[in-house]
Amino acid sequence: MPEPAESYEEEEQSSALNRAIGKQLKLLRERAGLTQRELGDRLGYSKDLISSVERGRRTPQREFLEAADELLGAGGLLKAAIEDVEEAKAQARVRHPAWLGVCAAGARGC
Repeated sequence: MPEPAESYEEEEQSSALNRAIGKQLKLLRERAGLTQRELGDRLGYSKDLISSVERGRRTPQREFLEAADELLGAGGLLKAAIEDVEEAKAQARVRHPAWLGVCAAGARGC
């Protein structure tokens, strides 16, 4: 059974938000003259996490955004996204798979 359109739209919005934050992070990091590894070392995170956030594949945590904003001298640019990130994460936690409604109704194969 396909997922409801609303669920798909929320996921797309969250992905778009992650990509936008990632692009900002990469631009700020490069302006600071840092590699992903150097930024990760200074923030206490791995190079792989920095890469994942920059590519929009990983949702950054509040602490990460606060620390990166300060270290990169972003002037609140990354911190401004915290509320939106936390809202997107909350929506993702509440969302249920499309099959749950079918199984709750007693459909065969659940």
